[in-house]
Order: sequence, then C-alpha cells, then structure tokens
Amino acid sequence: MNNALKFLLLAAGCALVVLLITVGVKTASKGKDDIDGNIGQYSKNASDYKEVDKTVYDGTVVLGTEVKRMIETYDKDDYLSIVVDTSRGVSTAYVNKCVVPALTVSTNSGIKYSGMATLQKSDSNYINDSGEFLASVHYDENNVAACIWFQQQ
Repeated sequence: MNNALKFLLLAAGCALVVLLITVGVKTASKGKDDIDGNIGQYSKNASDYKEVDKTVYDGTVVLGTEVKRMIETYDKDDYLSIVVDTSRGVSTAYVNKCVVPALTVSTNSGIKYSGMATLQKSDSNYINDSGEFLASVHYDENNVAACIWFQQQ
C-alpha cells in the first residue's frame, strides 16, 4: 500500500472514532436529563403518596369515632393539627397547634389524645361518637397537609 492510502484509512478511522465518541456523549447527556426528570417525578409521587392518608378525608363525612381514631393515630405527629368544630361552635386544635393562618381556632392548644379522652359530654369541645363531621384538609405554604378540620354537621 502506498502512503496516501494509509493516510486516508487513518484519517477515516480517526473521523469514525470522533463520530462515535460524539454520539456516545450526546446519548449519555440525554439519558442524564431523562434520569433527572424521572427522579424529580418520583420524588413528587412519593411526597403525594405520603400525604394520601390525610387527603383521603377531604370532603368526606365521618363519624365522631373516626375523628377520635384520627386524633389517637396522629397523637405523636410533630406537625399535623386536627381541628374539631363541635355543634356548640367551639373549634379545638388537637395533637398540635394549627399553623394555617387563614383558620381561626377557638382553642389552639394542641390537646393530646389523653387530654381529649377525659372530656365529659357536658364540655363544649366534647366529640360525640355518633356525630357526623365534614372533613376538610388545609395546607401550609409548602403544600404540606397542616390541618384536618372536622366540622360537625
């Protein structure tokens, strides 16, 4: 073979290698973008799923026994507040204080389950086991469920 042909084969080989490297880099870059997008979607789905046990109550009517069960379930929660508005017009925050600024709570002390269990039927914030309560979920500025409000019907 003459030198010109060897040079052309070497140049073609180098061009092919550069082309393959370029295609590989572009494919890897696109794959990284896709992975980043999917990780973001996964994080959003995971946070939505984390809140589903609370948001399922939004707009539903539950009995007082279910309200008491919720207070007992979230008794050790460090953020969520459960507000119960009784038929006597008294709204009481259980578990934690209500941090949603748009809500006005009569008693915002964050009564724990043990304190709720000692209430008598004559108390204004007594939760009637057979009473019906309309639930609504309220969110803070970070779109995290901060308060579940139960309004006695």
